[in-house]
Amino acid sequence: MARFVMPLADAAALGGKAGRLAQLRAAGLPVPDGVVLPHAAFAAVTGVEGPVALDEIGHRAGELARAIDAAEPPPALAEAVAAAAARLAPLAVRSSMSLEDGATRAAPGVFASCVDVPAADAWPAIRAVWRAAIGPLAIAYARTTPLSVAVIVQRWVRGARVTIYTRPPGHPAGDELWVEPAGGALRRVRRDAPDAEPLARLALAAERAIDAPAGADVEAVVADDGALWLVQARPIVHPAAAPARPRPPPALLRFSADTPGVRWRRDVEHNPDPLSPAQTGLVDAVVAVGASPWRLHVAAGHLYYAAGDAALAADAARADGEADDDGAAVRSAAALRARFDALAAAMRAPLDALPPAPSVGAAVDAYVAAYRVFAHALSPLVARARAARSSSAARPPSALDASLVTAARGALDDAALAARVADFAPAWDVASPTYAERPDAVRDAVARLRAALAERGAPAPAPAPDDAGGDALAAVAAAIAEEDDALFARAQAVVRAALLDAGRRAGLDDPEDACWLPLDAVCSGEALADPVRARAQAAAARRASARAREWDMPLVVVDGVARDDAPAGGDRWSGAAGSGGRVRGTIHRIEELAAAAHLPPGAIALCATVTPALALVLAGARGLVTAHGGALDHGAAMARELGVPCVVGCAGAWAALRDGERVELDGDAASVARLVPAADS
Repeated sequence: MARFVMPLADAAALGGKAGRLAQLRAAGLPVPDGVVLPHAAFAAVTGVEGPVALDEIGHRAGELARAIDAAEPPPALAEAVAAAAARLAPLAVRSSMSLEDGATRAAPGVFASCVDVPAADAWPAIRAVWRAAIGPLAIAYARTTPLSVAVIVQRWVRGARVTIYTRPPGHPAGDELWVEPAGGALRRVRRDAPDAEPLARLALAAERAIDAPAGADVEAVVADDGALWLVQARPIVHPAAAPARPRPPPALLRFSADTPGVRWRRDVEHNPDPLSPAQTGLVDAVVAVGASPWRLHVAAGHLYYAAGDAALAADAARADGEADDDGAAVRSAAALRARFDALAAAMRAPLDALPPAPSVGAAVDAYVAAYRVFAHALSPLVARARAARSSSAARPPSALDASLVTAARGALDDAALAARVADFAPAWDVASPTYAERPDAVRDAVARLRAALAERGAPAPAPAPDDAGGDALAAVAAAIAEEDDALFARAQAVVRAALLDAGRRAGLDDPEDACWLPLDAVCSGEALADPVRARAQAAAARRASARAREWDMPLVVVDGVARDDAPAGGDRWSGAAGSGGRVRGTIHRIEELAAAAHLPPGAIALCATVTPALALVLAGARGLVTAHGGALDHGAAMARELGVPCVVGCAGAWAALRDGERVELDGDAASVARLVPAADS
């Protein structure tokens, strides 16, 4: 029976959680007795002999889950588990996957545990742990790592749980232990204190037993009878120190010296990365004909904007008959919808008038005409409508995310979804492939969302707003705030399609090289005359963009000098340090996990509570702020492992901050500060 069930003390060779517990027992430390079901037991029930390749499961996940639930274990395995359960009950049934509790990956909270399990329920608990190993959270975390599946069946100790970090997170040479009782306050204890408390001494002994000189994450239990037990010890996964990013050459900021006193802001909300040469050319084309009410400038690919000439904006509005319409439109749902639909039609008109396979020049002209309507009329209408919405109205997910979630719930078929998301791309740049070009990415996203919804159960649909009341206006305002994105995405897609077509007709090996050449030279045909030269020029442009991405471009520039935003008094909130580091970014509130499955790259995630499921979205975040939770909880541990700053227990930030607000997150100081424009000097 050793093939299916082994004593916990003999499990050191398995690695994972069971291997760490075996090391503690070998060192004579108090660990509750137990047994381990290695991967052979999982294979005997499911038929999956070797390590599970999570990235290859895909549509088979449901089939495998059904096998886990329905297949009967071999009689010898069933008898061994029953005997162990009867001897050890009540039970703690815990995961011990091959990648858990390692020196470089800890998988905090990714897999499942069941506690206070009666002997009769041992098998349902074991099956639950196995199902979690192939669930959406595990796939998101470990999809490229083959997984050996093991389960610990252990005596459960009733008592108070305490987490001890034997060195501070992010400080592998630190001289403090962090001690945090479940539901209690974090305490700091010196490692060399001569009268160190028993829990601290036990944690340091566990650190030595598992050979974790950079610190151990230890979970202990103070039993009801006062005895101390160790139920977990793993090396702390410290976040890698981020290299300092250099400031750009001062010459790149001199553009702002031509507009004395004007504050230029970097458009990190829409374009955090450097623009391609083609997208830069579109900005130049818009500026050249005054199609934007804002001043625009691209410095080393980074887009900056500033307030434009108010008289120019007013003249443009009056010329188009738009000056006095918005105020009336935002007071009625029907009027707002009618006004938006009229402007949307005006924006689509130049795009619809294009012939099939238009030239790049014709596509750019249509883009500029559509952009003029968007910037002077449609975007201001949307902004005014959103400002007039009730403050209690929840911000909806983006149009793309909403479509994906709708499809995952079965309310939108593949063809309708493909048509709805076709023009969107991960970035607002014509060099970024659209989802029409990446159907596999859409199908994969829907499959992941569908699995996540099935795991948690889909929430009930929200009630429809009362058409006669104020909610109708809020609903229309919310809808048009997403529809304008789709309109702009279409204008972008039209130019991209023309560029790719021009690249193919010119014989470029990679038609996308046309997006990395000067746009005016592509329009004239000069850039595409020599495919070999075009390829070299595009490669050089990509390298320049990669270098520009590494610069620490200032958020604000005035008179040729960097003058970043600064926190205002009273707009700062404190919590507990979950993961160190300091970043600035835009808040993205996570109201519903499914809607947050596609977190905007570079956003700072803000949520009410820390849950392991945040791993599904955290990889795309610049940082994490939570209203509840402790510094040693699973979510904070995940933030540290992914190397993003994190502040937990920051209820003030959750109550005050809204989507789109810029903040500075300081994980070391455990603070979050709203960024507002500094006073001009």
